[in-house]
Amino acid sequence: MAEAVTGGHPDPIEGIRQPRPLLFKMEAIVPSLLLTIAGILPAFLLGAIAGQLDEELGMSLADVGLASAVLLGGSGLLARTGGVVVQRFGGALGMVVAGTLAASGMALIAAAVAPPMIYAGMLVLGAANAIGASAANSSIAAGVSPSRLGLALGIKQSAAPAAGLLCGVLISFGDAHFSWRWLFGAGVLGALLPAIYATFRIRGLRNSFAEPHLNERNSRGLWAMAIGAGSATAAGTGFAVFLIPTALESGVPLHAAGSVAILCSVVSVCARIVLGASADHLHVKSASTLILILISLGGVGFLILASGGSEGFFVGAFLAFAIGWSWTGLAQLVVVRQNTEYPALATGVLQTGFGLGSAAGPLAIGMLIEYFDLTTAWIVCALLSLFGTVLIFVGRYDLALRSPTHKLASARRPG
Repeated sequence: MAEAVTGGHPDPIEGIRQPRPLLFKMEAIVPSLLLTIAGILPAFLLGAIAGQLDEELGMSLADVGLASAVLLGGSGLLARTGGVVVQRFGGALGMVVAGTLAASGMALIAAAVAPPMIYAGMLVLGAANAIGASAANSSIAAGVSPSRLGLALGIKQSAAPAAGLLCGVLISFGDAHFSWRWLFGAGVLGALLPAIYATFRIRGLRNSFAEPHLNERNSRGLWAMAIGAGSATAAGTGFAVFLIPTALESGVPLHAAGSVAILCSVVSVCARIVLGASADHLHVKSASTLILILISLGGVGFLILASGGSEGFFVGAFLAFAIGWSWTGLAQLVVVRQNTEYPALATGVLQTGFGLGSAAGPLAIGMLIEYFDLTTAWIVCALLSLFGTVLIFVGRYDLALRSPTHKLASARRPG
């Protein structure tokens, strides 16, 4: 029987045996965090060096946006396949493959002499991201006590805003000292570090001939959550990309807009970690409710942004970005707790929503801004957040009906 994970607290229903608590090992977290940053950082870096890419390779802003969409969209499309691969062959081998692919993709970009090489490198990085996300989740689920799983996933999911901050630091320092090619060259080394570490952690090819699968009801609930997560993620990433233009349109000076972007990123990193640690003391149902509250607060932030004005921008940006986009680690935690037999496969399905939402959000919001206005764009984001909360609620309810705890509770009811 699969062991139920309930955040380290004894389950009130007999028959659910809780795993013995383990120490919180940073060695299970750091490689996963490095691998996740290596997979997502190029999407931020490419936008930051758009001017240099235009000068050297003739890439327009639209070309740069398309390249980022290739990475994020490829990650989403390949995420479920990545989950299957990791579930069959193990998180350590998945980390080796993902790190090697990430290093190869960055090497392609560093050596690019034409835009197609950039696109090819980003596609390889998308594959690395797809496998790496499931490998990181699998490694964390296997190497961290259930009572610290939320904190571990919160740290891992802080990679996206952390990558944005790291990109700003690299550009500020590296722009005056190194070519953009050297930055991607350094990324090759960074991607290889978790791969080298994982090479020594491989314990054999487990489940190499067993085809992992989810039952139909679990699959239905997971896909509902994945679509809902993708919808909410599209709104969050869309705003993250167009935060500065929104600030300027609202009458906020450029330097103040930059400060808000940095502050929101820092708060988002901290919020994901704190929320993950807090979720370790919550029942999975309470963690799910917290996700819905956070996404709803983000929706409120988008409505405030749509109203315009500099005062509204500061409040709206804080709610939509720093708070309303801090729930991703909680979603991973809920899915892992509900699918303890196949954590890599289950989070691979969820990662499909994250990846496709991250790719589609900026493209769709950009078109809305171009053909309509910012107000329309942020109203649509509020609707996307609402749609996301509904589907996540439906998916979570469907998963709860299939959980071991629910089945035992139903069996114990008289009559």
